[in-house]
Amino acid sequence: MNGLDVSANQITDHENVIPFYEKMPNLISLQTKNNPYCRNIRQVRRNLILTLPNLYYFDDRPVEEVDRLATIAWKERGVEGEREVRSEYAQAKHRKFTETCLKAAAMTKEKKAARKDAFKRMTAELKEEKSELFEKHQDLKREFHETKENDPMYTVLMNRIRGVEEKLSAEWYEGIKARGEDGAAAELLLPMKKRVGYSTYEPGSSKLTPATGEDKLAELRAMKELASSAK
Repeated sequence: MNGLDVSANQITDHENVIPFYEKMPNLISLQTKNNPYCRNIRQVRRNLILTLPNLYYFDDRPVEEVDRLATIAWKERGVEGEREVRSEYAQAKHRKFTETCLKAAAMTKEKKAARKDAFKRMTAELKEEKSELFEKHQDLKREFHETKENDPMYTVLMNRIRGVEEKLSAEWYEGIKARGEDGAAAELLLPMKKRVGYSTYEPGSSKLTPATGEDKLAELRAMKELASSAK
């Protein structure tokens, strides 16, 4: 038995309650609310946590890892022991959260640096090739730097520059692939929808093949049209 609900059953035999539950060590969820015996057993929650090693939910409250560790400490060293365990657990949790945030920040910094290096390499190569798109990008940047922030064209130019940079990235990536070179650096500059794909099933094949964001969008549109025509 994994779950038991004896709520509001007017159970009064508080002396045999704990021994009764000891016979069900696999209990995961236990509901005992609104029974008279609850008022006659001191520390009923703690005692049940100690009695049932797999208890995960008790009277609408989860039994978390810290609750079990703190309850064991309470049994061995009293209230002070429980406080120490809860304090140590909170500090360890905070340290782990801080370490995770620092690692994420470091990864973000590394990716930004890698993207910056890749962008420098791309502009240098496209400048040497005298790409028309690159010249257009340079003209837009010059115009952007001469435009004031309160000018309506400021945002327009910013969006145009981003659009041209996406096209430049795609052009550079395709050129690298065509030459048979490693395109890992170029992939960093591709828009997210082109870098992250879905897995699709090909009829007649047992393999999943990667799909781009555009493929998935086209699939969703086709499904929507099919649903509309079926009405």
